Amino acid sequence: MKSNLLLSAVLTLAAFTGCETVIDVPEPAHTPRLALTYTLSNGPTDSTIFRHRQLYVSTSRRLFDTTPLSGRADATARIFDDAGNVVEEFRPGRPYGQFYNTYDTIGYYVPTRGFVGVPGQRYRLRVEAPGVEAAESSLTLPPAPATITASSLNLDTTNPDFLRGSMSVTIQDDPATADYYAAFARVVDANGAPVPNTAVVAQYEDNSGPDTNVGRLVLSDGESSGALEIWPYADTDVQGRAFVFSANVEIRSYFGPGGSVGIPPGSQVEIIISRITADTHQFWLSQQRYNSADGNPFAEPAPLRSNISSGFGNFGGAVDARVRIAL
Repeated sequence: MKSNLLLSAVLTLAAFTGCETVIDVPEPAHTPRLALTYTLSNGPTDSTIFRHRQLYVSTSRRLFDTTPLSGRADATARIFDDAGNVVEEFRPGRPYGQFYNTYDTIGYYVPTRGFVGVPGQRYRLRVEAPGVEAAESSLTLPPAPATITASSLNLDTTNPDFLRGSMSVTIQDDPATADYYAAFARVVDANGAPVPNTAVVAQYEDNSGPDTNVGRLVLSDGESSGALEIWPYADTDVQGRAFVFSANVEIRSYFGPGGSVGIPPGSQVEIIISRITADTHQFWLSQQRYNSADGNPFAEPAPLRSNISSGFGNFGGAVDARVRIAL
């Protein structure tokens, strides 16, 4: 009797393992909507370091659509002030920075009026395009730039084309508000214009280890078109107190037009402390989680945070404080 039961079990297992079950998963219904990102600030953003702030417009896709993602160049985008006046309009353009040829250029827009936001003021972004519902979002810029009370830069200048050292900035947090920050740096000339083909980046060892981006403000890579290298920081642990942003950095110069290389005399390092809106902070964090979960079947769901009405994406805001230190 036992042998018959065992044989029956083996035959049943063989029957199950010898066949496959195919289940058709229906594709969810999808209504195409505008998908966009833009960060309004209190200064010009048309430089490599602020590529992530540039207006980008695309259209959402079906769940099972495997065609390459592409932007759209037929959108109309405007920014309104709190009184309903149009303060900025956009036209199709190229991605910011000298390396734009490595990117798909469709979908990027540039401002036409040179408008800069006023701290503490409210603005509305509205984007329209044929075949989809208009998308819009509103925000209030942070009330004032961050208060910088001290700064320092210590570099080894033995090799003028490859400088290494450390930088630090002391920031006095506002005790009256919940604040969010991001830190960037770049090389500018004696007149404050960005020096082409240069970059200020965190040394590799600053970006390794489990504690790198936990509990402190670290240097972000503003050239990133996404948000994987942008590290927002909330003042939860330092509210109302002074705290220090510090980074070990490399200042690099690359081959420029005509094969020139080097950092011109009189150049300065410009450290930018951005005070950002809560939505911007949450969007960048959600994009980090989304990118980190890519390809991991065991990761928790990582949906991107959106503040766009009738669309997807983020209308962000930043108010910058800047300090320049001579090289």
